[in-house]
Amino acid sequence: MKQLLLKSVVAAGAIATTLPLSANWEQIYELPQASAHYITKEGLILMSDLRDNLDGGIYYSEDKGKTFTKCEVADYAYNKFVEIGDYIYAPGKACRIARSEDGGRTWEVLNYTRSVEEFYEKPGMADETVCYAIDGLDGVLYVGDFLGGGVIKSEDNGETWTHTDRESQMVNFGDEKAMDNYYNMMAFNNEIYLFGLYSVHKYNVSLDRWEIVPVHSNCLATVTIAGDIMIAGRATENQNPDTEYLLATKDGYTWDQIFNPEADNLNVRCIDYDGKYLYAAGPNGRFYYTDNMGEEWYNGKGLPEMCWPLVISCDDDYVYTTVYHYDPSQVISGLWRYPKSSLASSAALETLKYDNLSVNVDGNTLTVTVPAENIRISDVAGKQAIHLNNTSNVDLGVLTPGVYLYEVVAGGTRVVGKFVK
Repeated sequence: MKQLLLKSVVAAGAIATTLPLSANWEQIYELPQASAHYITKEGLILMSDLRDNLDGGIYYSEDKGKTFTKCEVADYAYNKFVEIGDYIYAPGKACRIARSEDGGRTWEVLNYTRSVEEFYEKPGMADETVCYAIDGLDGVLYVGDFLGGGVIKSEDNGETWTHTDRESQMVNFGDEKAMDNYYNMMAFNNEIYLFGLYSVHKYNVSLDRWEIVPVHSNCLATVTIAGDIMIAGRATENQNPDTEYLLATKDGYTWDQIFNPEADNLNVRCIDYDGKYLYAAGPNGRFYYTDNMGEEWYNGKGLPEMCWPLVISCDDDYVYTTVYHYDPSQVISGLWRYPKSSLASSAALETLKYDNLSVNVDGNTLTVTVPAENIRISDVAGKQAIHLNNTSNVDLGVLTPGVYLYEVVAGGTRVVGKFVK
């Protein structure tokens, strides 16, 4: 396994600086034992809770979280929301999955018990199991059961179910083979990936076979897609600073490491990517983000310490997270948000100084303090993107998002550095 990105200094002699940020997290809705939230394509915010007596359920907001309406649906401790085709699904416990076809306002409950109950080790396990793993691909809905039911699929939006091959899902523990406990599922590169406590599989649809992916899982349970990269984190306690924070892959076979020196606990309970920033959060209100895939991490302080952020999502203006606390009397539980205008950026202020020469990259402009004979900008692969002569200002607006290198020659002095667009 190779290392992908380490927190690093800029080119020799460079000074990378970020301005201090205040704690800008604010709670916009209090919901005891809040479990999940989701921003629909329509713009509604959905929420669920995790109450022991199952007297909660699903709630929706049409005013960006100021007020919520409780839906009329039986509570099965729904743990996430996924939008697949024309439906929104909310998986929960006891083989139940809530389904909405009107954007999250009304729901019906599906029950896949009969499809998997023959595989449980003892009676009553259907009431104990949970569905965390769910996704869709090419019009097919896939669901992974937590307590041994395996992966089932539906071609009619959950009305009927068929089994995927069970034998190829089995994990070899030496003296026996057993079904894994499934925590997550993700469609990536036109394949279904299945994340379990001990293993990661991907599904060959044409052969109806699961293939074990060569990566050590250890509860690799939180997953997101960042362009052509799938990124996953382990939802388990780990204070070893020499351990990778996240793993990333483009093909499912080669997994690169992303480290986070800012993190004092590598337990990743949720991650998300919004096209620019990668966000990750863990126990005790730890929230981190990066806009250059882990070269620099920033600490989004301000969440309550005694809590668990469980879901991250974004709209154009805010980053949202569900804050969970097991005690129903704790008012910190609910929906919190952070203004994107307060997010730090590796490109916001990067200054390179050499005697009387300095190069500043700020937003869409690169500025040199003295006229430069040559300014050359290329991508990390070495392909030239901009080449200008006899100027001190460069418009970076023509560049697509990515990491770039610059070379500035002025007065016989050559300075190199990098920035993120």
